[in-house]
Amino acid sequence: MMDSEPGNNDMQAAQASEVNKFILRLPCEYHAHLTEISRLNRRSMNSEITLLVERHLSDIMARGLQSSVDSLRLNPATPQAADKLIEKLQELSLEKKKALLALLG
Repeated sequence: MMDSEPGNNDMQAAQASEVNKFILRLPCEYHAHLTEISRLNRRSMNSEITLLVERHLSDIMARGLQSSVDSLRLNPATPQAADKLIEKLQELSLEKKKALLALLG
C-alpha cells in the first residue's frame, strides 16, 4: 500500500521540526506594547517576539553565556524595587514620560 503523495510524511516531519508552537503568557502591558510595536513595524507579533529573542540570544552569545547568566541573577530586593519604580513611572504625566525617555535614549 502506497501513500497518494510519496514523501508527504517526510515533508510534514521536516516542517514540524522547523517551527515549534507554544503558548506565551504575557502581562497585559507587554501585550499592549508588542501590539503597538508590531503595528508600527508592520510585522506580526510573532515576528516581533522572534526578533527580540534572536537579538537577546545573539547578545548572550557575544558576551559569553556565563556572564549573561550571572547578570540575570536577581538580588532578592530587586522585585520590590522594580515594582516601586514601575508604580512611580505610571504616575508620571505623558510629557514627563517623554522627557525621561528622551533623556535615557
